Amino acid sequence: MRIGVVGAGIAGRLTALALQGRGHEVVIYDHGRARASEVAAGLLSPLSGRELPATEIVRLAARSLVIWRSLAPALGVSFAAEGTIVVALRGDHALVGELARGLRARGVSCSEDLDPLAGRLGRALFLPDEGWIDAPQALRALAERLRRGGAIEHEGVCAQPRPREVVTAERREPYDWVIDCRGLGARVDLPALRGVRGELILVDAPDVELRRPVRVLHARTPLYVVPRGRRRYVLGATLLESEDDGPISVRGVLELLSMAYALDAGFADAQILETRAGCRPTLPDHLPLVVAEPGLVRVNGLYRHGFVIGPALAERVCALVEGHRTKEVRPCASA
Repeated sequence: MRIGVVGAGIAGRLTALALQGRGHEVVIYDHGRARASEVAAGLLSPLSGRELPATEIVRLAARSLVIWRSLAPALGVSFAAEGTIVVALRGDHALVGELARGLRARGVSCSEDLDPLAGRLGRALFLPDEGWIDAPQALRALAERLRRGGAIEHEGVCAQPRPREVVTAERREPYDWVIDCRGLGARVDLPALRGVRGELILVDAPDVELRRPVRVLHARTPLYVVPRGRRRYVLGATLLESEDDGPISVRGVLELLSMAYALDAGFADAQILETRAGCRPTLPDHLPLVVAEPGLVRVNGLYRHGFVIGPALAERVCALVEGHRTKEVRPCASA
């Protein structure tokens, strides 16, 4: 089949690659503006936050991690699935205990005090079934793999997905199916969408030695630290109810760097290499949406979980398209 994919973030690229791998002809439309995927740390860690996600997110994340294990090496992308460390600074240790109890109530495997951080900070929790991926590297590798596979990408084109056609300023292009992965650009069709702003900092920290991602639980200013190799780390976790997609705020920088220094004093001499900020497309219940009508599938509302659940959602889209189903099939959220 000939399939048009509107949106070239992580959802759009993973879906396009899955469809291409099944022998379909894929054409991608990319508006060329900033994407939510570009503000992703690549933390494949759905369970280590202070608030446990919905069961559907956990299920999609588990399947996606299986896919990433084979896809990341095939793409040549830095990836590891050696677990996540969860800690809390002194005075917040109760938060680790609350998370541990919640995980065990769900039957999730976790163990305490298995990391050197525990000796310094007082308490640590280890979640073995989580990991990380180099998000910018993955986006570039997906684009290159799609291009080599024969996919056509129209860059800098504002496109409107419609059932069995994509409408641009120049023309209407017919397709067997159209996949709408526009994120916040789809608000005209999904008015419940809103943006949740995230901010992150990439640092070069030669005095810090963290092999696994680390989450620091805190009532007001949580933090995650994700390794990127060569003693580089991504610092992030800000979640602001704002649709401002401007540069990172002074407050965001101060909070992230202060928490990083409290975690490891080696961050004091780190060099800031890059800062990023942007808005993630979010639905009221924080669950993703996959819904189909004849000739059109919408994928949206991935919130903070684009890399965490994207591969599994791409599989779901393929099942809808190849099964020629025209009703809403196991949506993750209501439109």
